[in-house]
Amino acid sequence: MVAKDREAIWSPPGNYLDQSPGRPGGEDLGSVSLGQTLTEEERQIKQERRKLRRRRSSSFVIIPSRLTTATFNLTNTIMGSGTLAMPYACLNSGLGLFPILVVMTAFGSHYAIVCLFKAVTQLNLSRPRYPTLGRATMGVWGEFISSWVVTLQQFGACIAFIIIIADVLFPVVSQIEGYPLLCHRWILQVVIVCGIIFPLCLIPSMDKLKYASVLSLTLICTTILVVIANGAYVLIEGDVARQLLVNTTSNTGNSSNHLTYCESILHPAHSKDPSGGHNNSVASTMAYRGSHFDGWMQILPRGLSFLSTLPVLAFAFLCHMNTFPIYRELERRSVRRMSMVSSRSMFVVCCSYMLTGVFGYLTFLSYTEDDLLKNFKVRGTYISFVMNIVRVGFGISMILSFPLMIWEARHNLDVLLFTSSKSSNKTRTKYSFRRFMVLNVLLLSIQTTVAILAPGIGPVIEFIGSTCSPLMMYILPALFVLKSSGNANSTVTGYKSWLKREYAGELLLLLIGVILIPLCMFIWIMKYLICGNYDEFGRVMTTCELLFPH
Repeated sequence: MVAKDREAIWSPPGNYLDQSPGRPGGEDLGSVSLGQTLTEEERQIKQERRKLRRRRSSSFVIIPSRLTTATFNLTNTIMGSGTLAMPYACLNSGLGLFPILVVMTAFGSHYAIVCLFKAVTQLNLSRPRYPTLGRATMGVWGEFISSWVVTLQQFGACIAFIIIIADVLFPVVSQIEGYPLLCHRWILQVVIVCGIIFPLCLIPSMDKLKYASVLSLTLICTTILVVIANGAYVLIEGDVARQLLVNTTSNTGNSSNHLTYCESILHPAHSKDPSGGHNNSVASTMAYRGSHFDGWMQILPRGLSFLSTLPVLAFAFLCHMNTFPIYRELERRSVRRMSMVSSRSMFVVCCSYMLTGVFGYLTFLSYTEDDLLKNFKVRGTYISFVMNIVRVGFGISMILSFPLMIWEARHNLDVLLFTSSKSSNKTRTKYSFRRFMVLNVLLLSIQTTVAILAPGIGPVIEFIGSTCSPLMMYILPALFVLKSSGNANSTVTGYKSWLKREYAGELLLLLIGVILIPLCMFIWIMKYLICGNYDEFGRVMTTCELLFPH
């Protein structure tokens, strides 16, 4: 089977919208003889069809982009919800190990992108994607597995987005007194999903979301700059500034009026306790760790807690499914030029993540939450007003980025569920807006339900980063190169062809992914399912103390 046949089923969904003139299924009014004259009605029809054809094909017109533009686009696809988890990753790994892990993950992510386009070049695919590469290298099962991995990865990322949107917007919205419904976090999530995100997800073309994507990156960069600036100020002032940020939650003064109102609605018995029942405040963390401020910096990790940083970083650096359209639009595209784009983007993101993680951790030290913005108080601190603006901006950026995240999951699910097989050929049923609507409702309903029930962003990101992210970042790119090289070699086939010096990088990438998945899943199970259980004396089990010492 030639490469074009392999990828035919995985063409963009806009292709089966195209019934334009000159294509199968459309009558071409433009092919008229010289002597034949068109009526006014026919001219109008022809003009309308030209407009329709331009509008439908606008998303697929390839405009060559320079290295700078391609670098910006790739950086835009990487930076997102993982940014707020960097200080928590720094807390788990320590100031000494965290930068090393960030650099190693960035290098692995870069090399995986190089591997992807080595395979694309060897297979000569014009519209590469994970499923087409899987089918071209490993057959039907490779296509099936690749498609489901991408779908579940994007599905989990959408859940993380809904959680973060509530994390950053709920503290601001809950300040409005006199409206008891605003004290319920899940109501805010449902309203945002149904009223804003769902209409955005009905946009059929990703091209219409490009300006929203630029705005989203701008707002994320603003958040990073504010976190770095505040962290530098706290580092200069020391515990005096840090004490102001942390201890305002334990004050029963007027700075916590919005908490008192919501607590009187949700937990009347604890309304006099400023820390009772409020999961999103640092007060709960202080009640757990004691009233003494932990003013020392952790340079090296204690126990094996640093292993929970690896899935967070894998999730944060994952962008590989979005590199294919960037490659297609790259001027004089080649593996070398794509490698230059990837290395520049990884350098920018690596610096951003390290600065955000280090300065965010230095601000709150051992009180750092899995979502950094949950640490900053809505009222009563010197930076509350600025951080409220940052919260709203970051929440808007997540809302605008959501349709881009769900697009791949929805498209893959559409192909997996509505593709009919006839012998060796596969045909997809015609586009239906009703089916498009049903898929959006189904995906958003499940994602919102899971986001409401999830205890926080940490378990979600770490679970995705322990399963789908290593598959997409380490295992599949390495297998694509190894299998495509074996297929291209007519004299040496099978696994023996992999045992060459030129494939050392791919084999190392494959080995990292194979080790990372079971190791990170073990840590996730111990951390969130087993070590959350306490005995009758309120002490954690011995094994958990060894793995995650306090």
